[in-house]
Amino acid sequence: MKVFVTKASDDYWYQIKVFDSLKDIQKFIKKWQHSIIIESNPYIDDDMFRFWDGMNEKDIPVIRDDCPLHIIIRDDYA
Repeated sequence: MKVFVTKASDDYWYQIKVFDSLKDIQKFIKKWQHSIIIESNPYIDDDMFRFWDGMNEKDIPVIRDDCPLHIIIRDDYA
């Protein structure tokens, strides 16, 4: 499953990660050692979702159409 990953501390950082299982997501979360939010991707089918600085334009349809989940790394949360 493709997942859209962002950081709370950086408006422009993102990754599109592919996970094969929940166990893979757990390993990813453990690696970051920060609070993590996993939510439904709010940008699915969002025609208003647009390119931002640092984003690869070809990723827009992938994020909008192929990533059912959004992981937010809360690396600025105390």
